[in-house]
Amino acid sequence: MLARNGYRYYCSINDAQYHHLCNSYLLMFYLGHSARYRPSEIEEIMQGELRPLATEAVAILPKQFMYQLVSLITGKLCMIPYSEL
Repeated sequence: MLARNGYRYYCSINDAQYHHLCNSYLLMFYLGHSARYRPSEIEEIMQGELRPLATEAVAILPKQFMYQLVSLITGKLCMIPYSEL
């Protein structure tokens, strides 16, 4: 974010401890687990200050990673119909 005093970063820009796909999986697991077992927690997130962060994170996750992950978990080929490779 650009401010009067130059750039200010509101999140860590250091190298991540884990690969970004691992972080993506952790985020999706947390959101899925919370949606299943703690619906009040998800409702609090989706109505609070974290909503933009959660929705943006889910929107920018690599789609192919998600399809590959589903394929590995289910043991079946998962793909987008009419997609270009």
